[in-house]
Amino acid sequence: MNQNFKHEFFNEECWVVNMRAEWTKEYYNIENYVLEDYVIDKMKKFFGSSSKAIFKKSHRWRYAYSKKSLLELSNKNFIESIDHRLYALGDWCQGPSMHDAWLAGKKLAKHFSELRLQI
Repeated sequence: MNQNFKHEFFNEECWVVNMRAEWTKEYYNIENYVLEDYVIDKMKKFFGSSSKAIFKKSHRWRYAYSKKSLLELSNKNFIESIDHRLYALGDWCQGPSMHDAWLAGKKLAKHFSELRLQI
């Protein structure tokens, strides 16, 4: 997914690639550089690009998949303490992906902004 829409200060294209759970299970133990080169090669072929990657970093979330999100279970976007001083959130609040973690953060930021307006 192209990430430039999230940050107006990006000068270069910024992409995050998520592999399917089945693919990850099969290839979980391959070396990072092999995974990174594989993904970049596939992206170049898909987009017909000859661009070079400026930065590449792979990361695996082995146990992160949740079957139901907090939103599905309780209609909440995050968990907050009674005194509004401690918050818990992550992808598990919205859904199974990294993008869902970003959405949870955006919703907490909106909540903070609404709290400020009440003061």
